Amino acid sequence: MSLTSAPRRARGARRAILATVLSVLATPLALGVAAPAQAVPSGGLVITEVYPGGGNSGATYNADFVELYNASAAPISLGGKSIQYRAATNGAVPTSANVYPLPNVTVPSHSFFLVAGGTGAAGAAFPRPADVTTGLAASASAGQVYLADSAVGIQPGTGATIDYSAGKVIDFVGYGTATTFETAVKAGTITSTGSYKRASLPDSDNNNTDFVISAVGAASGSGTGVGPDNCDCVATSSLKITEVYADGGLAGSTIDHDFVEVQNTSGSTLPMTGLTLQYRAPGDTGPATVIATLTGSMAANSFDLVQLAGTVGNGSPLTNPEYTNGLDLSATGGTLFVAKTNAGYDPGNGAVVADQYRSDLVGWGTSNTFESTAADAADLSLTQSIQRENGGVDNANNLADFDGYTPSPNGQPTAAFRTIPEIQGTGTATTMANANVSTVGVVTAAYVNGTGNFNGFYLQTPGYDPANDATPNASDGIFVFTGSSVTFPTPAVGKYVALASARVSEFNGMTELTVTNAANLTPETPSRPRPSSRARSCRARPARSPAPPPTASRAPRSPPSGRSTRASSSLPPRPTR
Repeated sequence: MSLTSAPRRARGARRAILATVLSVLATPLALGVAAPAQAVPSGGLVITEVYPGGGNSGATYNADFVELYNASAAPISLGGKSIQYRAATNGAVPTSANVYPLPNVTVPSHSFFLVAGGTGAAGAAFPRPADVTTGLAASASAGQVYLADSAVGIQPGTGATIDYSAGKVIDFVGYGTATTFETAVKAGTITSTGSYKRASLPDSDNNNTDFVISAVGAASGSGTGVGPDNCDCVATSSLKITEVYADGGLAGSTIDHDFVEVQNTSGSTLPMTGLTLQYRAPGDTGPATVIATLTGSMAANSFDLVQLAGTVGNGSPLTNPEYTNGLDLSATGGTLFVAKTNAGYDPGNGAVVADQYRSDLVGWGTSNTFESTAADAADLSLTQSIQRENGGVDNANNLADFDGYTPSPNGQPTAAFRTIPEIQGTGTATTMANANVSTVGVVTAAYVNGTGNFNGFYLQTPGYDPANDATPNASDGIFVFTGSSVTFPTPAVGKYVALASARVSEFNGMTELTVTNAANLTPETPSRPRPSSRARSCRARPARSPAPPPTASRAPRSPPSGRSTRASSSLPPRPTR
């Protein structure tokens, strides 16, 4: 079956109608007027359209679909829910073949989610991908379709008695000659060009009055194309662009082709059908160029490679790319993104955020489109690509999320090992600001849950001996900032730890490391051989400006054992972040 969105009246107009109707929910009821029963115990998910004639002779579309809508003011997760189907007169629990579990994605407030069925011989493919494709094959003349708060088959009720209790029905549509329905069956028959559409909200729990029969029709949707309304979110938000290499195939290149790496960071298999990888040159506007139409599915935490322009022989070959295209990336700037459409898509200009049909995006250098700030084009070279750091963590800031590394197609970037004195350096500030490094050390002070407004711990060179300091002009201690939102436990004092990837920065006049992913911090055993600090040229260390005075709320802390003081004998106070 195909994935997309269906026509009807203009989506903007439709939303205006829905918004108007929804405002009724907030209006106090007149005295003596009973409120309609609500069939949406989950807080607002309703069925807004059922198209059961897909693929039949003369059909508008080649697949059935069920359209859902989140009528509430808050996002709702579909995890643990399903679409279920019973034949018109069936009063039993549906078989597993007629239970279609929904993905664990969140539908934003006042947004749609499109569930497609299996494809048939007649009709056109949906203009836009559906949010999920199932084996749904509903009868066009009569049937029961319902949204269940369960991933397994349930008994929804019989006649006009629907079970809305926890774990049962969220919304129900009985049509044609169905013997189970909400209050009254939606009478009448449709052709393969018609569907059952919800006429208005709120849901009065009466299938006959809540739904109308009309042509499935082509109404304009937002963005490009027309069709059944799909989600105002991108279900594949865990699909990330993790590496861009733009100088392949040149004399001195590490790899013989430009390439883009995409990773599934979700922890579960993701369907790729209906998704594309697109590119737009710096300064361009309007729809981008599709460079790869993604197919099949991606296993959890796996990578796909898109091989682009290059010259065989100038660099190592790219091994087994999933897609190829002759496009030549510009190292000075450009924009790449994942789109939920097969057509060229316009992601907008400037600092953009993910929208209904576009997921992850990276802009670099002179690009006019990026997340927060463009990645640094200086990190791209013959021997370097820009790669997403810290295990694929996405902070929606291309400059912060990407850094330059040796190309590592089909893998995570490897941060160069640096000793603590090398990170600290011998100047007034580190020379490695914003770089990702790996290092090891022993914990000399730990602040659990932000004790004293410190979120993290101090790390010192293993085996540090102040009487025999190999780097007397560089500190052997450094603060590791974990942040208040990081959930992994702070290592205890005296423990050896290894940081697989940590970002170097300056804060309050002191060099520090930041770790944002628990996978990048692992305990070490004291028996492991430790690298010794490499001696640097002995030049005088310029004094820093005096550290800011401590706040009245806490006393200044002494530096951990072995840390060289820079301009003060105490650490500056660390504000809560």
